[in-house]
Amino acid sequence: MSGSGVVGGVGGPTGLSVAAVSASFGAVRVLHDVHLEVPPGSLTAVLGPSGCGKTTLLRIIAGFLRPDTGSVALDGHPVLGLPPERRRIGYVSQEGSLFPHLSVADNVGFGLPRRLRRTRRRVGELLELVGLGPDLADRAPHQLSGGQQQRVALARALAPEPRVVLLDEPFAALDASLRETTRHGVVSALATAGTTALLVTHDQAEALSVAGQVAVMREGRVVQVAPPAELYRRPADAAVAGFVGDAVLLPATVRAGRAESALGPLPVAGRPEDGPATVLVRPEQLVLRPATDGGATGEPIARVVATTFYGHDATVRLRLHHEADSNGHALPTVLARTPGHAAPAVGSDVRVEVDGNVTTVDGH
Repeated sequence: MSGSGVVGGVGGPTGLSVAAVSASFGAVRVLHDVHLEVPPGSLTAVLGPSGCGKTTLLRIIAGFLRPDTGSVALDGHPVLGLPPERRRIGYVSQEGSLFPHLSVADNVGFGLPRRLRRTRRRVGELLELVGLGPDLADRAPHQLSGGQQQRVALARALAPEPRVVLLDEPFAALDASLRETTRHGVVSALATAGTTALLVTHDQAEALSVAGQVAVMREGRVVQVAPPAELYRRPADAAVAGFVGDAVLLPATVRAGRAESALGPLPVAGRPEDGPATVLVRPEQLVLRPATDGGATGEPIARVVATTFYGHDATVRLRLHHEADSNGHALPTVLARTPGHAAPAVGSDVRVEVDGNVTTVDGH
């Protein structure tokens, strides 16, 4: 079955625009001049720690809260003056919030016109879209797994052909393996339907793996919006670098496109200005070899002070041997990531090579 004609609003998928939105709870400002554009038919993740304002933003878009200032538009039409039921926005919460006294079919069909509920054809199409079989239609929610319940909640949200679907940390309560399969099933269903979606999450891996663009929030502000690869490789500042993944942040001096640092001279991406800088190296860029191997001139030697084994890979904490580098900076410990089978022993010495370019970031 092709999903292109199953869901999707009248006139095709629509985009979401948030402009200059600020909001307060009493004297506490929780959102500060938030701007966000979600392209039609795409999935954008809003990523941030607890308390940064991301759920408040979602609830404003849904119509559950009203901002102090700013605007929200769907397909170019302002919606802040409309009640939630007239905005044609689907909402999936962390718990799914299915009606416990209704069957799966009745949950999915709850927002449909009565004639479509009676035939069940539409309900069957929606269950198929989210990867559930027709044999589940007459079950009660408590007879489903957590992942199945979340897929039913998505089918219910898609049933009335919403302009946008809002996902409020919908996978957070699932165990790790179920979370992975459920979120990819949900994302696949949204893509098949061509539905514009906004996902709120505090899970960096989730945001980077499923979204077309990621908006990072910090203390009520959107600090960077970018595709996942760009966000990871070129974060706006050191705080974003450390939030979206493990980061090695080193003081350095840039000269002619190379950064002199505790890890030796490193090629810098882009066109950095000469002078003092903070460089970002991702742990997976650090290649470790036994110190007895022949290395390049100036290749630093470090001692392994700790390892954490995850099976498929391991993180290795290293302390460089010298007290300070040639620029007078104290040498920090650094974190490397290696395949699990290749993790060096604690107490051993290794040579450290940096694979690829590094980037400069603002602040520490």
